[in-house]
This record gives sequence, structure tokens and C-alpha cells, in this order.
Amino acid sequence: MHLRSRLALPAALLIIAIAAAAQGTSSNFPNYASGSQELAATPGTYGGAAGAYWNPAAWAAMNGWDATFAWNDRNLRNKTMDDWGLFLGGHGLGFAMQRNTLVDTASAAPQTSFIEDYQLGLGGGDPEMYWGLAYGWSRGRTDWANRDQYVSLGSLYRPVRYLSIGAAANMGLTEHDRRLIGDVGVRPLGMYKLTLFADAALGRFDTPNTMQWGAGVEVRPIDGVRLAFKMTKPDAEKQDKILSVSLGLAMNNLGFHVIPHYDKDSNRLSTSYVLRCSELEPDLKTHSMLRRGEDVVTKSMRGAMVYRKARWFDVNRQSFYDVINMIQHAKEDKAVGGIALNLSGMDASRELLWEVREKLADFKSSGKKVYIYFDRVGMASYYFASIADYLWMDPQGNIALPGYVAGRTFYKGFFEKLGLGVEEWRFFTYKSAFESFARKDMSAADKEQRLALIQDFYDVWSRDIAASRNMTTEHLRTGIDTMGYFTADEALAFGLVDSIGAWDDVRDFIEMKTGKDPSLINEDAVQAKNYPDPEWGKAPEIALVYLAGDCDMDTGIKGRLSSRVIRKLGRNDNVKAIVIRADSPGGDPLPSDLVARQMKEIRERKPVIVSQGDVAASGGYWISMRSDRIFASPFTITGSIGVIGGWIWNDGFSNKTGFTSDHVMIGKHADLGFGVRVPLLGVQIPDRNLDQEEHDRMERLIRGTYADFTKQVAESRGLEQTYVDSVGQGRAWSGTRGLEVKLVDEIGTMENALTYAKRQTHLDGKRVNIVEYPRREWMNLGGLTEPTSPIGLLTRLLGKDTATPKSSEYELHVLEKIGEHRGQPLLMVPPEDLPAEE
Repeated sequence: MHLRSRLALPAALLIIAIAAAAQGTSSNFPNYASGSQELAATPGTYGGAAGAYWNPAAWAAMNGWDATFAWNDRNLRNKTMDDWGLFLGGHGLGFAMQRNTLVDTASAAPQTSFIEDYQLGLGGGDPEMYWGLAYGWSRGRTDWANRDQYVSLGSLYRPVRYLSIGAAANMGLTEHDRRLIGDVGVRPLGMYKLTLFADAALGRFDTPNTMQWGAGVEVRPIDGVRLAFKMTKPDAEKQDKILSVSLGLAMNNLGFHVIPHYDKDSNRLSTSYVLRCSELEPDLKTHSMLRRGEDVVTKSMRGAMVYRKARWFDVNRQSFYDVINMIQHAKEDKAVGGIALNLSGMDASRELLWEVREKLADFKSSGKKVYIYFDRVGMASYYFASIADYLWMDPQGNIALPGYVAGRTFYKGFFEKLGLGVEEWRFFTYKSAFESFARKDMSAADKEQRLALIQDFYDVWSRDIAASRNMTTEHLRTGIDTMGYFTADEALAFGLVDSIGAWDDVRDFIEMKTGKDPSLINEDAVQAKNYPDPEWGKAPEIALVYLAGDCDMDTGIKGRLSSRVIRKLGRNDNVKAIVIRADSPGGDPLPSDLVARQMKEIRERKPVIVSQGDVAASGGYWISMRSDRIFASPFTITGSIGVIGGWIWNDGFSNKTGFTSDHVMIGKHADLGFGVRVPLLGVQIPDRNLDQEEHDRMERLIRGTYADFTKQVAESRGLEQTYVDSVGQGRAWSGTRGLEVKLVDEIGTMENALTYAKRQTHLDGKRVNIVEYPRREWMNLGGLTEPTSPIGLLTRLLGKDTATPKSSEYELHVLEKIGEHRGQPLLMVPPEDLPAEE
């Protein structure tokens, strides 16, 4: 947002307050000078619920929860706490109250009573500009204290990490009184260790001589220790100043502040005390110091691992990025000495498991341990589990290690029985996506590329497991070839696991391994120890954009929407780099090119890096090529630079079924694609194949698209087009071979790609936000119809299957795409985009 619009709200509040300053006859609001003394700073610089009482925009700045209880020793009644306040809130919501004792000195015998001031507040905005709205009311002797119901509008403007400007306008609802509270904070070092601040409260008829004001400095030499000095002029009639000295200590979310107040002769007038339970800012972690390495984080890996998990009602899925972050947080937490994972029910692709495995290896490099339990695992999940320092399995569990196989089902014979003619439009050696429908067996070229793929996967798989389990690859491969399936006892004897037992025995196994009784904590406890950033202003962002699924305009990668999102991110100056997570088997060239064109344009302004997932081939490689750098994993399927097409027509189907069609036409080729529409299925079967003229035209289109594809790859990768053609021809490569043939730049994880983006933008080691796009949905309504949910069970009883279609149905998806884009070139990998493994 432009500076002019950012300053609009503070300026409006100032105008409102000054324009109405002459209205009313007396002050109808809680006294700012005395009531804010427990801050020992200003509402905008101190933050938290106590600061939000005076500027409701601070409720929005609280991206954590805060509970503060404050009191002072100005006792007007013996052995009684006369003045105190309670402030609660966070995440844009807040409640506060203050209770003060009042004395009526006008009567012959002074009387005491009380006034209670309440406030409900809410706020919103972003780290650069927050807004807040609050409603305040009072109870008790409001006639003694001249109270009125009021509305407070607040703003906090933090354009950079060095500056904070706060403003709040109080407006009475009955007496129409007005007041403006403003504050400013400056951090010369750009960090929260040193803050200079000043504040003022301007009421009606106030002049610079009569208004309340204050100024001071706050120092935080180490996390958890706060020292502040503030000089204030609290009284509108008197010019005497008060010096407040604040000393605060916070440990494990609990803080205590002592704030004595002195007059100009250094006489102590009173002392304020603050007890604060807060997750808003860093503090001393005695737990980490006293229990160094004694905590073990336990986590169930049950459920499907996905990129975008909804915030609510999504208990049966794991967010890939959240898992990576949890491991990083555990690595940074000095109290954590290990992670224990339960793999029962885990559902994740081999590529995602490789990335999480790499993250666990990084975790182990810090000297911490990984403990893993499983019941039943196959090739990919055992590969993941093998990274453990200590590995055990259920007594009734098993390990299936048959090796890798890549094959497919062929439909040509079935189509012949139905009376359907099938023709494959294949002009490039390895582009075999349509083979399933046009052949009865694998072509020699397809066998060659599929065997090379699974050989690469097998080599990485056996090498890494042998290294982790301290055995030779020959020993491991012997077990696969002679057994393939291992019971618990056989797995233990063969050296695949360290012990046999249940997940409930996790504490005993860890104690046996370390010699210490571990403290088991869940992943939420680790997350809770990572505090919101206390620095001001909006941190620079790196956008993480997920392009997953087939290349389609409105589903999968959503080319129409994704291209707009990427263009918007490219124009956002706060987004310093874009990391694309490409996980697509391809599809329609149009959405692929929409995205690629935007990436090419943005590269002129900021880095665009691609991290390839399970498959980034054909159309998935098209959306990868226009980047500054491509990362892939050993288990990524990449390349498949080629174009495919095909045709299915009525070649006796009418005779077998009785369905016929007829038509009239204008235009020589108008009937191409017209034919019988099968009831209920909504499928139209063309009455005829292409004639020679149409065949020639189709071939020119496919070859032209391929020439354009190879040309763009050559330009993007700095290669000769003839070389791209030599490694193209539809050939699918593993990530390892993709590096060798120069189609990718580095074997690495999505986290490696993000780190590279930080280096390229000089943000490595600095404050930066990783923001995911598309944004996560608030709730997963589909989770309400999961097979295990009540609704899901009911629909199954009624004969309706609510399960998500499996990747094994990709053959039908290819057929559907060919039907949707009949006669058009397609960028698709074969149906067996991920080779079968178990």
C-alpha cells in the first residue's frame, strides 16, 4: 500500500479529535497518565493487552495470547488493593477492565467508592498497518469520575522496522467528549533491543503546556529482561514531572515487572506491579537450559501428506511444509534431544518422504536422535524409516520389499471388443502416454525409459538404506531377491530393525537407547516455543506457490488463476523471490504456457526458482523451464519433453450396441468429432477417423508444438535446440539423470530451493516470511465425508463411495483429457507417472 493511503487513518483520527476538541465540559474518559503508568513505555511500543487498552489497534498486533494483571501500592484503604487492572486478548480480540478507588473529599467525612472501566476491542490489518475499534463503558460511581460510554478508533503504522506511529481517538457517545492519544517509537538499531519512545494525550482545550505527555527509552539486553526509563508530565494543571523506572523479567511465558515512580526530588511516589502471562515475545527459557536435550517430540504420521492442509476439520491429512517446520523447530529447541515418529497409517509419496528424510538427516547432524516405529511398510516407507537411529516394528507387522516394477494395463483389446477404433499420434520416440489405449504391450522405447527410471530409484534406495542401516547394498539386495517379505522376527534377524515392540513402548526403547528417562512432548509443545516476531514492520516475503495437479485452466494447477497470482506476486515489491513447487504430469499446453510466460516476465525483476515434486514432466516441465534454477529430488520424474495425441472413433460400436447417429453439416470438417453420445456417461464417440488431409494437419500441429517446446527449453536453459531434442523425444528422466542431462540444476529439497531464494535476495540469515499460495482454506468440508466420519459411513451404507479417486485411475484421466481436447496436442506423461512399487 502506498504511503499516502497508509497515513490516511492516523491523519483522520487526528482531525476528528482536533475538530471536536471544543465540545463537552469535562473529561469523560479514564485518566491516561495515571492509568498507563504500568506500561513504562507507550501503547504502541509496549504492545500487549495493557497497551491495547489505550490504542485498540494493538489488539491486532498481538499475534499471540496475552493476559496481564497490573496494580499499584497507592492504598487509600488499609490492607486493600485499591487500583488494579486486568487485560486479556490476542489475535485481534481483547477485553480489559480497570478498577480504581475514589475518595470524596468534599464532604466533612471523606467517603470512598470505586469506578470500574471496561473495554471490548477488536482489530485487524497487517504488520505495516493495524487498525482497531473498541467500545468502553463504566460502572460504579460514574458521577464522581465523570464517565461516559465511548468508542475508540486506533491505528498503528509501522512502515519500516525502525519506526512505529500510533494514534487513538476516543469519542464519547453521550457527552460528546473527545480525546486523542498518540505515540511514536524509534528503534535506531532496527531491532527490539533498543527503543526510544514518546507519547501524549490531547484533550479539549489542551495546549502544549497542559496536555499529558511522556518520553523515554527501553532496553532489552537479553531476551526476557526489560529495562525502561520514562519521564512523564501526568497532570494537566501542574508542570511537575515523574520518572518511572521499569525492570521486568520474563521466563517461560510468565513475566513480572516492577515500576517505581519518583518525583523531581527522587522521592518514591508509588510503585506499579505487572504480572504478565504472554506468548508474544521472546523470554528466558529455563526449561531449555535445565532440561537440555531431555525432551523427545512424539508425532503420529498417520494420514495423507499434502501440500495444502485446511486450517480446520482436516485431521486426516498432514501438511508437508508443517512437518518440515516442526522438525526445524525441534532442531532449534535446546530442550529437545530427539524425535519419535509413529508411521502407522502414513500415506505419502516416495518423493515427499525423501524430502522429510533429508530434513531428519539434517536434524541428526545437530547431534539429536531420531526414533521410528512402524507396523507395516513397503519400499518407500521403509526407505523413510531407515534414517532412524533406533528403529522398531510391531510384533505382528511386516516389511514388503519386492523391488520396483513399472508397467501398465492395455485397453486396445477391450476397445476392439466394444467396436472402438484407436489411433496413437506419436512422432517422438519415448512419448508413450497413449500406449495404454493403442497397443497391447509396451513399446521397446517405453520399456527402455521405464527400466532406467526404476533402476535410478533402486540405486538411490539401496545405497541410502545400506548407509543408514550399516550394511552393504549387496546384503540388502540379497534380502530383496531371496525374501522380499519380512516378518518382524525375520526383519530383526536380517538387520532391518533394531527391536520388536509396540508404539506404547516408545519410552522404554528411548530409555534403553539413551540410558535416560525421556520427557515425551507433542509437536504442539515445540511449536508453542517459537514466538511471533517482535520486530516492527512487514518482513520481506518469499512466495511459495504450489502448482500441483494436471495442467488445466480451472483444475489442477489452475492456469487461469495461477498466472494471475504469479503476476500479482511479481508486482508486489515486498515479495523478493518466488519459489514454484511444480508437481504436475502435464496436460493442456495453454495453462502451462500461461504460467510459463508470467514466470519469464517476472524473472526480469526478481528470482524465480522451481522445486520439482513427484513429477514435473511434459507440461509440468513446461512450467519449470522458465525459472532461474530448478531443484529436483532423486525420485522426481522430470523431462518428458514431447507432445502426444490420439483419436478414438466408432469402428463397429454402433453395430454392437445399437446406438446410431445422424447429422447435417456446413463446412468440410464440421463432422470431425461428431458421433454417438452414450447416455448417462455423457461421452461422445466420433463416427469417423481423420482423413489424410486432417492427419497431415494434425501432424504439423503436434510437430510445431514440439518445436516450440524444445526452442523454449533451449532458450531458458542456455542449450542448443538440437541438444534439447536429443534428450527430449518424450523421454522421462529421474531427477538424478535430469541433472546429468542438464534439465535440472541441483538435487535438493523444497527447503533447499527456499534457502537458495534467500541467498539470491541477500536475505539469508535475516528476517523473512515464507508465504504459501494459494492460501490455505479455513476448513476442509470434505473431511466431513471421509470414509471414517459419520457422514462418510452413512454414504457408504447407502452405496455411495466418498473416497478420493486414486492415482491408479490416471489412465482414465488421460482418456478424458484427450476427449476434452479432441484432435489437439497434449503435454502429458504416461498413465504410470509414478511407477508401482509395492
